[in-house]
Amino acid sequence: MWRVANPYTTNLPLTDLTYSLASGGSTFIDGKVTPTGSIPARGKKIIQIPATVPFRSLLAALKSIKPGAVVPYAAQFKIGVCVSSANTYGTDETTSHSTRLPKGINQVAGYDG
Repeated sequence: MWRVANPYTTNLPLTDLTYSLASGGSTFIDGKVTPTGSIPARGKKIIQIPATVPFRSLLAALKSIKPGAVVPYAAQFKIGVCVSSANTYGTDETTSHSTRLPKGINQVAGYDG
């Protein structure tokens, strides 16, 4: 999920959304969706992102990280909105976070980190 704010006095119809998640320079999720609805005037909307995590890609991105380690990751989003009948506008946001890898991850089949 991604929360989007609209500071303007008019609704902004959504046109498209691209996203990616990466860790250590390796992207393990990316995609594009066509969201429905609008971001309300001077309001917020939560957009659901139907992403599937390909387990092999995730493990490859985390290969050098040991169980229990803190894993940094970056999320990038680009959203398109319709500002007039002939114009669309895109804005992007990148945010960085971290999470702790479970200590039992080495017991998962296919993980050899």
